[in-house]
Order: sequence, then C-alpha cells, then structure tokens
Amino acid sequence: MTVAYRTVHQPNGYFITGEGWEYVGVLSAAAVALSAMGSGRFSVDRALGLDDIGTPATRALVTAGLGIVGALAQLAAFWTKPAPDN
Repeated sequence: MTVAYRTVHQPNGYFITGEGWEYVGVLSAAAVALSAMGSGRFSVDRALGLDDIGTPATRALVTAGLGIVGALAQLAAFWTKPAPDN
C-alpha cells in the first residue's frame, strides 16, 4: 500500500472521494493491526506451531518494516519521474 500511496494517491490529498490516500491508510493500519493480534484458531501458523513467536508489538513492527522495505525496493527498481505537463 506504500507504493499505491506514493505513486497514485499522495498528490490527491486525504479523502478517498478525490482519489486521496484515506483508504490506503486504512488498509495499511488494518494489516499491521491484524499481524499484532496474531494468528487465529484455524490458521496455518498455529498448525505449524509458529503462532506464539514474538510479542504483538514485535509482530506489528516487523509487518510495518517489511512492508516499507519492500515498497522502497519496488520504488527504487521501477520508479520513473512523470513527464512534465506542457
């Protein structure tokens, strides 16, 4: 969602009605919150015994960090400046 924010929604302001970044921010916050909550009763993590790794804060920080690092890598690899308007 960081790439979507940076490439499409940032210049348009906050509100989604104007193609803003409001919804992108909600999805990002929800992903971090879900990772902090941990796995559910019927999850693959629990089946593999990986459901109790780290604290909620650690899981949230790892999720946010990996998302940001992945987005920065993608932007570095593929970002091109838009052509100036004439």
